[in-house]
Amino acid sequence: MTKIIIKSGEEKTMLVETLTSSEITLSENSNLTLVALLKEGWVGTKKLQFNFKGKNSKLNFIGIIVAKNKDSFSFETISNHEVPNTKSFYNIRGVSFDQSVVDYKGTLIITKDAQHTETHLDHHSLIFSKEAKIATLPSLEIEADNVHAGHAATIGRINEDHIFYISSRGIPRELAKNLLTENFLKADLSKISDQKTKQFVIDQLMRIK
Repeated sequence: MTKIIIKSGEEKTMLVETLTSSEITLSENSNLTLVALLKEGWVGTKKLQFNFKGKNSKLNFIGIIVAKNKDSFSFETISNHEVPNTKSFYNIRGVSFDQSVVDYKGTLIITKDAQHTETHLDHHSLIFSKEAKIATLPSLEIEADNVHAGHAATIGRINEDHIFYISSRGIPRELAKNLLTENFLKADLSKISDQKTKQFVIDQLMRIK
């Protein structure tokens, strides 16, 4: 397992295109934005654990999954809040085609000493094939009594009314579907402050068919 330490006061943006089982420690006043742009699957389950060891540390985890063919995307995130005044936000979006598999578990842990923690996990998916499989299991383990925590998960299909509306403006149906898919995946990119990283992700999403 890879071990990474985000130093005190450090503000860091990381872009990955595959997941490696990792343990990431956030020190006091550190700020990490981790962008996972995942287009190729892997074997087994990858585990990412984020340990909040310093006050006023913050994590933004932005995951974008494009699952095709028979690729498998199995991973788990653990947010372990151990001290007061920490924040973690997970925004994961994916589109699934063919016989692909997405299996995600997200655990938010707040110990009794981690008062004033703020954490939330969102996992939203669009499915384009009856044979594609998506599983999501968010969970909360809270011992502190003064926190803000929650999670949400949705699995759906492209809205046919939206496709019809765009097509009625002279845009071919397939292009309309691609535009809606691209916009769905781009919904959380405003949370990326590093402009170079954001533009790279936008450029990659424009190539999705």
